[in-house]
Amino acid sequence: MIGSAVWRILFGFGLALAGGCVPAATPEHLAHTPGPAAIITETTFAGDGFRLRYPAGWRIVTGPAAFPQAVTFIAPGDCALIHVVRGETAIPPQPPTCPAEDLRTIQRAIVLPSLTIAAAGSAPAEAWETFLPYFERLIMTISD
Repeated sequence: MIGSAVWRILFGFGLALAGGCVPAATPEHLAHTPGPAAIITETTFAGDGFRLRYPAGWRIVTGPAAFPQAVTFIAPGDCALIHVVRGETAIPPQPPTCPAEDLRTIQRAIVLPSLTIAAAGSAPAEAWETFLPYFERLIMTISD
């Protein structure tokens, strides 16, 4: 009988300690996890309501889960990129290795039956003629 009382006291004490370890609110870093699903292959990206083909060999960086789905395709050498976002506007981000004063940019909105996709591209002025066809081909492949 005494052993049973001691067990109940220890069990209650353990529950009280465990209850103190649970956070009162969801931690901020978990509030927006996970983001919209994406399927990525060597040359295709399928996201939240849209899909596209991107240039082979380009690196992909997805956007934060807390915002509408966004993806950035970065050319080899990190000096040209194409940013695609679910929404009306895409701000062309600066390529990681290029000075801002040397950049040219382009923006487009692609209206699909169920949503609008915005695309923006950035590349150095001296590489613009080479970059532009990549941007145009990617834009032409966006579908729902």
